[in-house]
Amino acid sequence: MVIRLPILSILLTAATLVPAAAQVRLGRPMDEIRQQLKNAPTDTKRPELLLDLGLGYVLKPGEYANDLDSALLLVKQAEKINESLGNRKIEARAYFVYANAFREGGKIDSGRRYIGKALELYKTLDDPEDMGFAWFEMANYYSDASEGISHKRDCFDEAMPLFRAAGDKENEAFALKNMGDCNMVMENDTLAAKQLLSALVIYRSIGYKDLQGVYDLLGQASSWMGDYADAVKYGLEALRTAENRHDTSLQLCTIYNRLGVAYTNWGGLDQAIVYWKMAMDIAVKYKDLPAMRVVMQNLCAGLSRQGQWEEAIRYERLTQAAIKGPGDRLDSSYLALAYLDTYTRARQFDKAKIYADELMSLLKAHPDAARASDLAYAVLFRYYMAIRRYPEAKENALTYLSMELANNQKKKKARAYEMMSGVDSALGNYQAAFSDYKNYKKITDSMLNETTSFQFAEQQVGYNTEQKDKDILLLKQQQEIEQARLTQTRILNRVGGIGVVVLGLLLVLLYNRYLVKQRLNRELEIRQQLICEKSNALESLLKEKEWLVREIHHRVKNNLQVVMSLLNSQSAYLTDERALSAIRESQNRVQAISLLHQKLYQSENLSVIDMPSYVKEVTEYLAENLDARHRVDFEVAVAPLSLDISQAVPLGLIINEAITNSIKYAFPNGNKGHIRVSMETAGDGHMLVTIHDNGIGLPEGYDGLHSPSLGMSLMKGLSKQLDGEFSLVNHEGLTIRVRFSPANIDHNGKE
Repeated sequence: MVIRLPILSILLTAATLVPAAAQVRLGRPMDEIRQQLKNAPTDTKRPELLLDLGLGYVLKPGEYANDLDSALLLVKQAEKINESLGNRKIEARAYFVYANAFREGGKIDSGRRYIGKALELYKTLDDPEDMGFAWFEMANYYSDASEGISHKRDCFDEAMPLFRAAGDKENEAFALKNMGDCNMVMENDTLAAKQLLSALVIYRSIGYKDLQGVYDLLGQASSWMGDYADAVKYGLEALRTAENRHDTSLQLCTIYNRLGVAYTNWGGLDQAIVYWKMAMDIAVKYKDLPAMRVVMQNLCAGLSRQGQWEEAIRYERLTQAAIKGPGDRLDSSYLALAYLDTYTRARQFDKAKIYADELMSLLKAHPDAARASDLAYAVLFRYYMAIRRYPEAKENALTYLSMELANNQKKKKARAYEMMSGVDSALGNYQAAFSDYKNYKKITDSMLNETTSFQFAEQQVGYNTEQKDKDILLLKQQQEIEQARLTQTRILNRVGGIGVVVLGLLLVLLYNRYLVKQRLNRELEIRQQLICEKSNALESLLKEKEWLVREIHHRVKNNLQVVMSLLNSQSAYLTDERALSAIRESQNRVQAISLLHQKLYQSENLSVIDMPSYVKEVTEYLAENLDARHRVDFEVAVAPLSLDISQAVPLGLIINEAITNSIKYAFPNGNKGHIRVSMETAGDGHMLVTIHDNGIGLPEGYDGLHSPSLGMSLMKGLSKQLDGEFSLVNHEGLTIRVRFSPANIDHNGKE
């Protein structure tokens, strides 16, 4: 089951939006410009060289007042010379250099005024590339917060066609990348993903290598659209590219963090924690507090979900120690959020209350206490739901919903309606809960449609790229053929003097062979084209079939999750322990089936289930859901075997029932124990599944095989469905064995 935590959607924005001015580069070294200034014969070239040198001082690494003063002096000299020339392009470029210099010197208003004057002048000139750089500069005057990000995106939107018109592909791609980045912050995920894909195609076409930032953003967009497989794929590609380019900057922290988020959503929490720890190491190395806060939130949530409370608190204290002094309200809110989330998941509600009260106090006294104040209300909601204080939970859910309706962010709106559905159901407001749930489904279905649209667009881009590569290869082959023909013609022209008759006969023979070769080449090309078209059509049909099957499994898994949610909502209002127990057991059975469809949806082979990983996931789910990790040790030893779903489902349910019964009855009074689940060959092509516990076993004289209990009847019935043999051994605990024959599946998972 994929759980999307609110804290996982936080961006490392500081490491995401690259300053537009970084793309402005000098065409030649400053020393070369100085030498050209000395040798400039007339004033017509000097203003341009003076402005280039002034921009060089602005772009020098570091911020020194002397450099900026030199830049301003050079611009004034260029303007003085241009008074007699009247060159409007030089005038516009002077405004551009002024804007860069003033912004670097902290005079933002002056910089904004000059870049505005430059843009007004560029509108009357035919200079698309310099006008594109002016729009890049204008983007620097808007913040990365929500109120400025749309203006920043509009600047890149203006610059992109200008660079395209100028034939500057690198800056065209850079503008598209930043447009996608901005649209991601504004929750326009599908549009952002398409822009990022377009940027990637352009970058590849010019042989650009530093693509880790583009892959990282594509992974984030895929994750937000629910395409977790692509999120992991692009995240790993970003990491591979960064390593190949020897990138050790803070951007690597962003890549590790988002890769951890992608793995978590994809069901790989163990691997996610590894990447988050690596991200934290980089954030600590650079002493970047914003990065530490974000990674700490994700890492501690992941550790808490695994029950590693002490490790989570250790990282929270590490971040707290990095904040020198008492810290600001932002620091306090992040730390309170992390501690509250950890202690709530640990069910240490007395400690969690301290941080809940602190967070509520911060939010009431300072509504701007955290940039992600919506996250604060989501974590407070979880805390109050856990301690069954439903009115306070609903108050926080309503606040969260109102904020997300105002922000109009689909993912968070869906989360808000899901929260409202849960708390209304807990309060007995079933009609309102159902209405909230319909809103939740409406938004998530819309997001699924957007994801599907992007996947088709991604496939089309890949197809176009592949076709372009084939066309290039075909052109090279044709060029080689033509070159060979030219060489052959030169050789033939040198052969002469043998005689008029012999030469004539030879020419006729060669011409005839040439015609035959041409005819054969044309026939071969036509046949090759037909074969390629048929191959492409069959490949397209196969991919469509696989996609449809994968979508069916995904839908079935989602429907089973809905069933579990409904059962969970119903259990909140039952007091009869037998009824509650029945509902929990039903949830566990549904989860065992849901895990199968999730694995089929995520795997490359859509027809069989990898039993070692499936049995492990079922066992880990039951251990966590039945709160048995602290008192029962689990051992899973499953032979490398893949089974068809028709056999995997009954086996999963048998294992579910056996482990559930062992946890409930084998270790009374909180006794500690051991449960071992194994699957191994038993000879004659049969498999033997064994579930053994070292508990108290069955009561003396109790006939388990003829017990009327639902669990025992279910296991016997499922064994018959497998055409298998079901047996019990009541010695040193209880051992349940099922012996069956796999349905034509070998140990490599092949039919």
